[in-house]
Amino acid sequence: MRIDNTAFSLYMRCPKLYLERYEAKDFLGQPDIRRAGVPAGVEESTAKAEDVKQAAGLLSVLHNGSDAPTVQHTGIERKPDDSSSTGRAFGKRFHELLENRHRVQLGLLPRTFRPLVDAKLESEAQSVFAQYEQHWLGDPLRTLGAEAQYTLPLPGSAHELTVRIDRIVRFPDGTIGPQDSKTESTPGNNSRENWASRTQASLYLWALEQLQPKERVSRLVVDVITRGNTKRAPIFYRSDDITRSRADLEDAIRNVIRVADEIEHWRGLGWWPSNMNICKDGWKRCDMYDLHVLGRTEGNLRLYQPAEQYLET
Repeated sequence: MRIDNTAFSLYMRCPKLYLERYEAKDFLGQPDIRRAGVPAGVEESTAKAEDVKQAAGLLSVLHNGSDAPTVQHTGIERKPDDSSSTGRAFGKRFHELLENRHRVQLGLLPRTFRPLVDAKLESEAQSVFAQYEQHWLGDPLRTLGAEAQYTLPLPGSAHELTVRIDRIVRFPDGTIGPQDSKTESTPGNNSRENWASRTQASLYLWALEQLQPKERVSRLVVDVITRGNTKRAPIFYRSDDITRSRADLEDAIRNVIRVADEIEHWRGLGWWPSNMNICKDGWKRCDMYDLHVLGRTEGNLRLYQPAEQYLET
């Protein structure tokens, strides 16, 4: 199977999170879909029939009001609230502006992107990007690649790893590395401490080594863009010292292969384990709480939408 860091991370949190996000279409209509509130003593056949009926309701949700076949969608995600929707739109637009900046540096034609429908948010994205460019005038990192997706075989297995690297750079010391750009609304979510152990760093470094075997891949750069607000201006900084040992890289790849093996196992079995302890953990509430705890009702299903496909197929 083909796997990427997001799929790997979701599975590690809870296999059923992975299932909903990536393979919900394969789960629809299965009689073991969880349904909260089935009274004790109800015949199993009755409960199963009701589950199938509720699962069928998700088909109409995934149709999204059109006649397009449902099978084009491979999973679902919770509909974002206003604040998260705005943050996602800002981040996507900023990455588009950043991608074209890197394409120009490579001597490539910029891609055509539509401005945001929200004129105020588009103005903010353009303003923050202008400040970003000013901040990084004389950037010591040289662009070697921009917003590219790569799929590589995972050694000793039949699986493949897909990575989408925002930018490949050459450092002043002659080595190269991947750069991942992160937009955030509040500072602190992308500190060096946060990234010191993330699997994404290991996978990007390993992938670049496979892609550029004659180069020395030294480290990952985390390029952080924190949006401003009424009390402070935007903040820009980079952590360009995220490294991994050879043992770290090998361990990360073995872990990804293990997860891919398990996904294929559960898929073939038709049953998926879950980690119900994270459905509600302190103040954190899982996006799939309504489906996995309260029940797969028509009303709850309408809280979800077809998952956005961020990787090229």
